[in-house]
Amino acid sequence: MLTHCCRNIDETVGGSAVARGVARQARARASLIAGAVVACAACAAPAPVRMPVHGPSAPGAGSAPAPPPVVTSARPAGDGRTSSALALASPMPPTPAHPFARYLVTGARSGVRAPVLVRLPPEYFAPGQEARRFPVIETFHGSPGHEEQWLGKLRLGHVLDEAVAARRMSPAIIVSPSMNYPDDRTDRECVDGGPGRPALETWAAVDVPDWVARSFRARTDRDAWATIGLSAGGWCAAMASMLHPDRYRAAAVLSGYFRPQFPAVPADPVTPDQARRYDLLALARTAPPPVAVWLVTSPNDPESFVSSHALEKARPPLAVTSVVLAHQDHSWTVWAHLLPDVLAWLVRVAPGFAPGARAGT
Repeated sequence: MLTHCCRNIDETVGGSAVARGVARQARARASLIAGAVVACAACAAPAPVRMPVHGPSAPGAGSAPAPPPVVTSARPAGDGRTSSALALASPMPPTPAHPFARYLVTGARSGVRAPVLVRLPPEYFAPGQEARRFPVIETFHGSPGHEEQWLGKLRLGHVLDEAVAARRMSPAIIVSPSMNYPDDRTDRECVDGGPGRPALETWAAVDVPDWVARSFRARTDRDAWATIGLSAGGWCAAMASMLHPDRYRAAAVLSGYFRPQFPAVPADPVTPDQARRYDLLALARTAPPPVAVWLVTSPNDPESFVSSHALEKARPPLAVTSVVLAHQDHSWTVWAHLLPDVLAWLVRVAPGFAPGARAGT
């Protein structure tokens, strides 16, 4: 099932003018798009390192905040080695004044050891809410990039808080794992690389959710878990949700793609079996998973556009909402402007994020 929308976004104006020229550009670009075009309504260890409530950079302005030092959250085993179990959160979690904390987490299944940034909503600390469990948004950064992108430059926490204050959605935990392994110079495309190579799919889609469920008051039902990613992180978000529909209900893919795009000298050359597994376009045609995907792309962003356009052939139970921008490509400003729309869509397709949602496990 496809919901399709054409847009022209003026990056020089504020959010109130984001949709300026929708009808005009929809007509101009209709010939590029198959299917119906409709209008858009649309962290025993030291205490975790604290971060400011919001990153200092406004969307699209300046550089992202510098990564803070990483502190370990791993619980030592009796012999002094790190426990093979997933690292537990510190008994000193984030606080209302400092809702961000970074943990160094070791995946039980993948063995990957990497930072995870966590932001808890204000309601997590509210009196009378001690037994409440919260939905989770798992974010994926671009490449090159780092886990602070969503909570710093894009200010996802701020946008989410505004939606909660307006009673448009339920408060949620934001979890931002690093996909830079072993460093930020290698693009491994979030895949399980096989023997001797890191299992980043397992890290992102199994180990991190398991650690979150053990460490925080997070819901574990699929209706209360979603992914969001930009550029290469959009691929990671789509891969996690479409290959693990038992864990995730939805994925938002901002200028991403639906097959892994390795660099010219691949870090993890895939085998034929892997290639088949990670071809999400083929999956959408032959065995569509029961998830919802929101995507934004543009003809000016060919890598994203071609792949995203092909996903339009999806059929139920996979549901695709496609936003096509007329002239923009990779733009922090555009992505930031679209976040309220992404959250509104998430509420519609994932009941665990609906206003007042409190049930679940």
